[in-house]
Amino acid sequence: MTLQMRIGLTIGALIFSFPGFGQTFGETYRIPGWGLGGANRNAYFIGLDRETKHGGEASITVRCDSGHCDKFGDIVQTIRADAYLGQRLRLSAWVKGSKAGHVALWMRVDDPESSQIQFDNMRARGKSGTFDWRSMYIVLDVPPPGIVIHFGLILAGGGQAWLDDVTLEPVDRKVRSTNLFLGPTRPIDGADAERRAYERSLDHPVNLDFEQPVEPVSRKR
Repeated sequence: MTLQMRIGLTIGALIFSFPGFGQTFGETYRIPGWGLGGANRNAYFIGLDRETKHGGEASITVRCDSGHCDKFGDIVQTIRADAYLGQRLRLSAWVKGSKAGHVALWMRVDDPESSQIQFDNMRARGKSGTFDWRSMYIVLDVPPPGIVIHFGLILAGGGQAWLDDVTLEPVDRKVRSTNLFLGPTRPIDGADAERRAYERSLDHPVNLDFEQPVEPVSRKR
């Protein structure tokens, strides 16, 4: 993945079907706070895993269920930047992989025109293959005119990855930033899309330990 790789995002708590992992085969449900995005999101599934978890009763997992996983899928939560403007934030979590192409945390701050003004996808610090739970982190500033913050987990290529016990917290300026961008990028989706993302998002993160009950829905994938 390059620094300028566009990350396609689906904002909010979306609808997924995911076989197994503590759920009935074919069941469709919403995971509060979380969605599925990526450059090839149709090739991936996300769901709760009640067997493999770092703590508590469940983790969230993303898996390539297609023969065409040459790009990436990502788990994503989006929040408004208002409460964090002027602060430095640290995203940390526990991550696990199985035969994975590349697994990493990611976080991004967008401005009202949908330009990316802070970004890190652990391009040189992620992990591939099969590995047990390990701690990963990202540190970014939230400068004006930031409007939304996206964060989550990337799975590039095949395999499977898990995410659990996520923390998003302000840190001192003495903590080194991991930002990969030297300046804003070109707008991705435009001001209207960014406004809609802001309107749909909460003020603060939710369900960071994946313990909130899922919301079954009748629609099938």
